[in-house]
Amino acid sequence: MSIFDIETVNTLNAHANRLYAALYQTNSILKDDVSLDQYSSLYKAIKNKIPQDNQKFPGLSSDKAKQLGELLRYPVHVIHHVYQFQQATLRTLKVASKVTRTFNLSWNYVFVQPIMNLLTNFVKITLFVNNISDLQKVLTLYEYVYKKVAICEIPILNSSHLADNFSATLKVAEEDLEDLFEAIYPLFKSIAGTFQRVLGAGSSYDWSLLNISDNPGTSKAGSNNQFFKSDYLLMMDLNNIIDSFLSYSLLNLSLISNDQHLAEVFKLIATQRQTFELHGDFTVSLKDVFEAHKKAVKVNDFDTSSFDEAVIRRGLNNRNFRRRRLAMALNECYNAAKGDPTILALKFPIVMSLLGFASFEIRSTLSSPVLNVNEATYTSLLNATFQLTTFTIRAESVIKRFTIYNLREFDGPYLESTIRSFNIPQSEYDVLGKFVSTLKSIDIEKYDDGTRYDLTGLNRQIAKVMTTFNRFSKNNGILHLSPLFNLISLIFYHVKTSISPIKMILEASNLHKYWGYLNSFKSILNQTDSPDAYCIPCVVGIAHFFAYDRDTLAECPKIKSRVEKYVSDSTKLISKALDGWCKDYFNFLNELSTQETATAVFAHNQVASKTTKKPKKGQQQNLTQQSISDYLLATESVIENRTSLRAISLKITMITKTMSLIHEIGVINVFGQKINIHEIIVNSMKDQIGKLFSTCKFCQPEIMRSQVENAQVVVKMLLNSALVNPQPIISEGTRSLTKADINITDKLVYPGDSKPGHIIQIYQSFFHKYFLEQITQTTYSTVQRTFIPIQPNEKTKKDKAPVVTPPPPISRNGLRSLYNLIGIDGMLYIDVDASEIVNDLLKKLADACQPIVPLDEKQGSSIEPQKAEEIIGLFCHIGAILKFRQLMREAIDYSEIEGRYKFMAKDINPADDIVLQSRIGKNPIVPIYNNANFPLVFASLLSAPYWEKAHYMVQQDCFNDNSHLITLVTDALTGISLNINRTFQYQPRLKKILVQVNHGIRNTPQTDKKKSGTDTLEMFLLIDHFVKNSYFINYSLLEPVVSYQYIRSIYTLLLRDFQQK
Repeated sequence: MSIFDIETVNTLNAHANRLYAALYQTNSILKDDVSLDQYSSLYKAIKNKIPQDNQKFPGLSSDKAKQLGELLRYPVHVIHHVYQFQQATLRTLKVASKVTRTFNLSWNYVFVQPIMNLLTNFVKITLFVNNISDLQKVLTLYEYVYKKVAICEIPILNSSHLADNFSATLKVAEEDLEDLFEAIYPLFKSIAGTFQRVLGAGSSYDWSLLNISDNPGTSKAGSNNQFFKSDYLLMMDLNNIIDSFLSYSLLNLSLISNDQHLAEVFKLIATQRQTFELHGDFTVSLKDVFEAHKKAVKVNDFDTSSFDEAVIRRGLNNRNFRRRRLAMALNECYNAAKGDPTILALKFPIVMSLLGFASFEIRSTLSSPVLNVNEATYTSLLNATFQLTTFTIRAESVIKRFTIYNLREFDGPYLESTIRSFNIPQSEYDVLGKFVSTLKSIDIEKYDDGTRYDLTGLNRQIAKVMTTFNRFSKNNGILHLSPLFNLISLIFYHVKTSISPIKMILEASNLHKYWGYLNSFKSILNQTDSPDAYCIPCVVGIAHFFAYDRDTLAECPKIKSRVEKYVSDSTKLISKALDGWCKDYFNFLNELSTQETATAVFAHNQVASKTTKKPKKGQQQNLTQQSISDYLLATESVIENRTSLRAISLKITMITKTMSLIHEIGVINVFGQKINIHEIIVNSMKDQIGKLFSTCKFCQPEIMRSQVENAQVVVKMLLNSALVNPQPIISEGTRSLTKADINITDKLVYPGDSKPGHIIQIYQSFFHKYFLEQITQTTYSTVQRTFIPIQPNEKTKKDKAPVVTPPPPISRNGLRSLYNLIGIDGMLYIDVDASEIVNDLLKKLADACQPIVPLDEKQGSSIEPQKAEEIIGLFCHIGAILKFRQLMREAIDYSEIEGRYKFMAKDINPADDIVLQSRIGKNPIVPIYNNANFPLVFASLLSAPYWEKAHYMVQQDCFNDNSHLITLVTDALTGISLNINRTFQYQPRLKKILVQVNHGIRNTPQTDKKKSGTDTLEMFLLIDHFVKNSYFINYSLLEPVVSYQYIRSIYTLLLRDFQQK
């Protein structure tokens, strides 16, 4: 009989781990890199045994055969390794069955665990190789090309039967390993109750076992010195134990179907696991596997219906509850460890149990075709697992030191006293005595000074000793030695922990194996509306652990580029999610600010209306701030949509917790490349203020200023959550909103190449439209000094005219607020845009006036009514824009700006207005205006029927069409001549214009629409506005045309008439 060596089992398990990766790579090659369809005719010819010298045989040339052989060499050699592994595993397990009496997960832990893993690997690799398509074709084609190139038989094709039917291989195992299955049976029988308790855990389960706050012990009290509680033993390695049970069930269908307890365990597992995870995202349906095998072995009474009950069974509710409780326990442990990391070492078995249990829940969810991976309970559990795993690995030195210290101070002396209490063979006694000496030789002070102890050999010797005891158990009773074996198992576990806590943690959590679920993780990243969406950074942080899957990296080089792309895409998705949450929060704050303003105005009105004492005649009511505050305190808030407060509270939670988690993740190492996730996300958030304003629309400057403050609140909260100083970023972001690139020379002002800030763009865009369209719907009130929306004249408005939203009033105070918001350079963007629009309108005016300027003074000017209306409209339009520019300069106030902005002075001479003059200096209107006969045009314009619609607004001292601003156009054109020649005599021309205006007014035809005296007289006020609104015209020029006293009498008459009405 062959001698059993536990190291052989460990070697085969390591071989199996490499084979999983190799088979995964084989499947990828056959699916992506090699297309065997083009060789279908060759494969059929070989299978039909057509002679190769036959003319119809579709053979390959030597070069093509060599090329195909190079592609198929890797898959063929992998299949050969699978065959060798299967044969070696069957031999080893057959020997193992002869050196033990029974399997036990507690006292026999050291011996049982590797053997059960080997049995599981045998079944899973057999399933893996039989579920890769075209393997038989690969073997056949490779044999053909090998013979053709090498001209000899290939020595490794004795494994060709592997691709036929997995049931045939399993049948061989069933026959050869019957003794082993009998030894394993008590193992699953003894933990069947624990299986049902853990996998069916719900509200009735004793969750105090997993709560650090309840300070549970890890072993049972009593004299039996239990290794670990059965619940902990199962949870620590839950995935592997369940895989072992499923593998055992597949090889013993009749036994499972006839044993009620094991059948119940199988049904419970089947409702929660529908697939066998072979490697990465390569899975096979458990139902299909069991259905196929039960037909092959003719065990028709084996029930597989439980696989269909995963969704409809009541256990799904228990599972959701279980996820929540696991997430709570993981978070509790994590938070406690942040305060005192030694808790991880003291309660390391509980930490391992939590990670193992959570890993089963996560992996069974990710691999399941029916469960929703985007459920909140799943996402929070994944995040809690990631956080605790990461922190525990970072606390590796604490765990290692604690374990090494206890090996010397407790485990060594306890083992020494225990071996003296039992009668054991001398050889084993001597070996255990050496264990004691080894443990006593550990010096914690030297360890603290830098000495490191390699205890790998000690664990190997422990495994060999336990193998010897199992061999001894075949002929001798050793159950009385279970306290000793429990202690040996515990020491084995402690030594394994002291060697590599990281390996232990990853074996429990399996985070390094999650690269196969990248597509599922991407779907999580897109679920930004989930209550637990703040957990999404964890699916990027998990990528740090993928490098620990060294077998996969060695065999599957494409995984590296796939993961790197995933990390890059995921960080962008996280940034996008944060942008969306910040935008929602920003919009809410803006809405709240608007509603608070409306509330204050409403409250002010209410306080005013509820005054008990009416003020005496001539006495104004004084509303103090205190009275308004008292009213607000006593009045219910009028904020609407209060349910949105819950949504915005959720957004705040998303932002703060996500950034906090990103800070915790920090830098990850992806296959040797350090990626600073924290830095990448923070850098993407630096322009957050700009992003928030990228979709903002026009509003009053005061409201826009409050929006800037709201954006600062959002960014401050965002960056504070990631422990980043927000002030420099906020300052830079705020400056970027109003940044301006304006170039100023002696004769020119123009914008630079870079785009202005978002706020400037908003107002520039608004005023561009305002100058082109909306300013003609307003009139400038000389009383209010504001552009106010035009109220249609009752005599001219149409009954069925469409309702148009009036433009907002533009006042000097409003422009002053705008100046305080965007600065002088920001205002220049608007001023330059206004000047360019004026230039375009003047070109249109030139085209309209060119044909009507008379050749000589005696000829006069004749204009058609429609043409006159067009020209007057252009004059009014241009005049309104020029008045806006004046109003803007008044708001800026030259005394508060630098000398380089002298062209922005409020009383500037039009000739010195380089912003405008540099743009209209070469306009075609200039020679037309300089024509000596051009003033005659005004006489024709002022006598046109257009003025039937004109209306003087007494209370505003203006005309409703801005015709009182026409003089600003003549001033601008006069300024061109002065800009060229400072000695230019402009008074005669302007006086002539006044004369022609007066002449035109006096020749205005009387119609039914202007039949009253006041309607006729109000036209003379245009002459007065020509003087009042002009820079160049004064009343000395007016007196020879119209008496000043006559103008004053008209004002008096119109005012009296207005008061009477």
